Amino acid sequence: MMQIGNGWIDDNMCGKGMYEYFWTHAMNSDETHEGIERHCDFESGNLTSECNKYQRRGDDEIGVIDIYDIYAPLCDLAAQTPPSVSSMPLPPLSIVLINIFNYSQIQIYPHNYFITFLLI
Repeated sequence: MMQIGNGWIDDNMCGKGMYEYFWTHAMNSDETHEGIERHCDFESGNLTSECNKYQRRGDDEIGVIDIYDIYAPLCDLAAQTPPSVSSMPLPPLSIVLINIFNYSQIQIYPHNYFITFLLI
């Protein structure tokens, strides 16, 4: 099995960061932020019913947006689907990874050299 990307480190603290992000980008009210700060103990994972109430309020306040790109325009569901970019088959993932890991800038990290060795 091959894994690519960053692992999910700490679900509780990532939740705290998400609500901080919403508040600092004016997507959550000061009142909601204060309630989350007061009632949610993200570090221990102790999320009380009062905490859940403020988190739901925060989720409602952000509305219908893409939380990963808050400045992007909303998608028009009535718009036509764009045509397929290409019908060419993609190379196997292992070949792509071997090419990436063969760059000298990548191989200076020992764990990447080991991965390249395993792929060959």
